Amino acid sequence: MFDLWRAAKARRSAARTIRPLVDLSRQRIGAIPDEAWRAPYMIGFLGMLITLVAEQETDGRIGSEGLALAQLEAWSDITGVSDDLVGEDMCLLSANDDPDFQLGCNNARRFMSVFTGMHDPADPEIAELYESNDLLIAQTYVQSPEQAGAFGKGGDLAAAMWSRFFDECVC
Repeated sequence: MFDLWRAAKARRSAARTIRPLVDLSRQRIGAIPDEAWRAPYMIGFLGMLITLVAEQETDGRIGSEGLALAQLEAWSDITGVSDDLVGEDMCLLSANDDPDFQLGCNNARRFMSVFTGMHDPADPEIAELYESNDLLIAQTYVQSPEQAGAFGKGGDLAAAMWSRFFDECVC
């Protein structure tokens, strides 16, 4: 019973955290085709984001069945695509050590570290973002206080990373 409650709580938190980012991307780049959500990279990226938010929301006290339920339902809430096979795809891609899936997972971890303000300033990707025009582009991406809040403690840096890790991969 508690696992179902935790799953529902994790689902709501994941949707509340990630959906505004996806919505901003839709405003910026337009519609996201349904097939983009089926790419191994995107399954890894979004699946890991949902997992990280779910684990944080439940202090890691969510069982594997509750986590799977939260992932499946949050996936639908965030993408607008109902896909009962996405959980199976996550398992298969992980078991097969798919390189695109693993890259998506790793990028999700890096994004969440910036989003939560817990990133390593020595991370070469972060240093490169500071040196590139990506932060300036991200400042135009965030045009209101509500939009800025969507990127957590990471602000412009998280927005630039989101653009690189999400927007560039769904186009």
